[in-house]
Amino acid sequence: MTRVLAACIVVVAWISSARAEPCLGAPARCKYDEGTRLLSASPADPRAAAERFLASYLLDPQTDTLARHALALRMDHQYAASYDAWKKVEHRAERELADAKLAASTSQQVGGDAAKLEADRAAIARARNRLDNVHTQLAELAPRIARVRIRFPDGANRAQIVVSRKGFGDVDATVEITINAGTDSLIFKYPNGTVKELHLVVGAGQIETIVAPGDDSPPSVDREPSADTGEAPIAPRSRSLSPQRWLAIGAGGAGFLVLGAAITFQVQSSSAWDDAVAAGCTDATCPAGRATELGERSNTRAKLALASAITSAVLVGAGVGLWLLDRRAPAHHARSAWQVAPVWGGGLAAWTHTF
Repeated sequence: MTRVLAACIVVVAWISSARAEPCLGAPARCKYDEGTRLLSASPADPRAAAERFLASYLLDPQTDTLARHALALRMDHQYAASYDAWKKVEHRAERELADAKLAASTSQQVGGDAAKLEADRAAIARARNRLDNVHTQLAELAPRIARVRIRFPDGANRAQIVVSRKGFGDVDATVEITINAGTDSLIFKYPNGTVKELHLVVGAGQIETIVAPGDDSPPSVDREPSADTGEAPIAPRSRSLSPQRWLAIGAGGAGFLVLGAAITFQVQSSSAWDDAVAAGCTDATCPAGRATELGERSNTRAKLALASAITSAVLVGAGVGLWLLDRRAPAHHARSAWQVAPVWGGGLAAWTHTF
């Protein structure tokens, strides 16, 4: 039994300690390199890469880091968040171009040397190339986004209501919010702890006005006059647990079943060894005949117990890892309410889910 428990502890410790080599450089550079590796991996993980690039940018705000963050968001199909990030890159690139032009003009006025003038021209060319690339990205993303304005209920303290895009970051609810065209979601967090998710269906290029859900009621939706797109609302689906968490439960349950088998094998091994000792076996030798047979049976059961314990530890560890890595919201909501509110003409539909 002691050997079984020891094997479980060793395997679980090995699983939990399996991490990448620590980065010894500057934290911002480490995050940047992690994001680059995640984008170039096979398969790539653009969502995790976007998180790393954002963390690097917050530590050391470089335009190239912000551009990579925007690119990773686009690869993850978070087009609205990518569009907003590219707009920030555009602002920085325009400022860099203006600074480069000012530096070149100053060098010419003070009679700078040829090397300095050449460096200034190269800086201007790089800034223009970056700005051209940003404009290309924004043009390609434009057909994939829409915008909404939020109207809060009377008496609501909008300063205490946190609005965020599902998947990435808080947004400024006082201005038009960029969302993915087609379907997207906004999360509303209220001071009393209520969290509501507002699901939207908005046509590409449209600007709609929505009424934020109250902290205890479903939302209504206002639509500004626009052309009929013929889009139909998509009915929501409710699931108590994500498939990944069901898989985690299955893996963990299987691990405990295998652990039961390991314990059974260990008990059988100990019993067979007791019989073998009674028949004349020692730790070193066993007499021929029944004693040898019992000794071999004990050894076989011990090996099966050890293999089962290792398998159990792997399954339980995998179950725990799958559960913790699942990014979905907890399934045990305090209360749940759905409402589908199609808008006249079919251009916008919305429904809300209360957590």
